[in-house]
Amino acid sequence: MQLVDLEKESIDKFNELKSIIDGVISQSPEQVNFLSYLIKKYRPVKVLELGVASGASSIVILSTLKEVLNNYHLYSLDYLSYWYVDPNKKTGFLVEEKTPELIDNWTLKTGGFFCNYADQICPNNIQDIDFCFIDTMHMRPGEILDFLMVLPYLKKNAVVVFHDTVLQTFGEKYKNHDVNCILYSAIKGIKYQPLKDASYPSNIGAVILDENIKENLYDIFSLLLLSWFYKIDENEYIQILHHFERHYDSCLIEIYKQAYYYNSSLIDKRLKNDKLTNKDICKMYKYMLLSKLGIKKYKEKLDKYKERIWVTTKKIIEKELILS
Repeated sequence: MQLVDLEKESIDKFNELKSIIDGVISQSPEQVNFLSYLIKKYRPVKVLELGVASGASSIVILSTLKEVLNNYHLYSLDYLSYWYVDPNKKTGFLVEEKTPELIDNWTLKTGGFFCNYADQICPNNIQDIDFCFIDTMHMRPGEILDFLMVLPYLKKNAVVVFHDTVLQTFGEKYKNHDVNCILYSAIKGIKYQPLKDASYPSNIGAVILDENIKENLYDIFSLLLLSWFYKIDENEYIQILHHFERHYDSCLIEIYKQAYYYNSSLIDKRLKNDKLTNKDICKMYKYMLLSKLGIKKYKEKLDKYKERIWVTTKKIIEKELILS
């Protein structure tokens, strides 16, 4: 593990963008600066962002890229087409509203997983993504699936950054948010964290992928056999399956299949036994995300639900939040 002294590196991207991103970004100032440091150090030409929300992190990435490169592009993907805090605002709205000068080097896709857009972003299966920032579900299977979908398109020694790597230590309500900690630990490569983060071990981490990363695939796929905390629906399962079949050996595909059917069965039983309604599930999801931004009243509401099990598909979440 290598610790980065951001003060020594004179990185202060957060204060530079504070008037734009403060209050609408889930990253601390140190984490924003760490992300900016990595981009300046590795100068990636093609960057992928999974998890966009307001678009604040997109601005951090685009603004830093503009400082160091003339030719670059950021592809940002989000499962939701609207900001989870306010369904009336589109995903990534902040980029258009606050930094329209950055849009020419930005492509935003919403409403699906990376596998739905892989051929558009990397035609002919080309491996040319230099840098990937992953900040999506924070619960299993979440980022495990995200990483495995993206991996075949990453360059050798690509930089992958995970946010919320120790979120499970932030209190009882986050006890199941351990996916990034587990995944970050399982991936082989040189790892970086900021020296002075609000929490330590830091809640953000980067890994420079080992050149022999494909020899480590079983270790990563086997993480899918751990308990899942939400379901992907069958159509999504099939989409990801077809994507994996293009890139991975049959023995790894069988792990994915077994993990899906095993966890789907368990989740269905839990839903039946606990009689947890879709409305309850959606409230838990919304309160969880809003409390992460430090909104006190939503922390209190989330506490009322923390003893219940949160399991559902993302499509159900999207449908219910729109109706609410």
